[in-house]
Amino acid sequence: MSFNATLIGQLITFAIFVWFTMRFVWPPIAQTLSDRNKLIEDGVIQAKKARDDVQRAKKIAISEIKLGKVEVNNILNDANKRALLIIEEAKDKADAEVKKIVDGTKLEIDQYVAKSRKDLISEVGELVSKGVDKIVKSSKNNDSENIKEILKEIK
Repeated sequence: MSFNATLIGQLITFAIFVWFTMRFVWPPIAQTLSDRNKLIEDGVIQAKKARDDVQRAKKIAISEIKLGKVEVNNILNDANKRALLIIEEAKDKADAEVKKIVDGTKLEIDQYVAKSRKDLISEVGELVSKGVDKIVKSSKNNDSENIKEILKEIK
């Protein structure tokens, strides 16, 4: 065989190999590469969407946290105002109760003082009456020393 025939045989074999590869081997490889490329592109798109979603979620979370803080502060302010109001009401009630007790005590004291005065007046009246009786009896007896003793007893 000659060199030309070998070259022609190799060319034919190579052409058949290229045709076979292009017909049966290359399409599945190209399809696999295309599928993989599509899958990677979809993954990149989903990753970008996920990153955007995460950023939006962060912004929403931050705004919700700020709203929550404002609400908590409002609730605390309302609670403090209510506590002060309750304290003021309790003070007012306590002051009213103290005034009521003081007024009641003053009334009792006034009644006790009035009763004591009555009792004192009545005792003084009795003592004066006894003293007058003794003086009258002594004056009948004309006993000036007895009168002095009676006056000392009264004092």
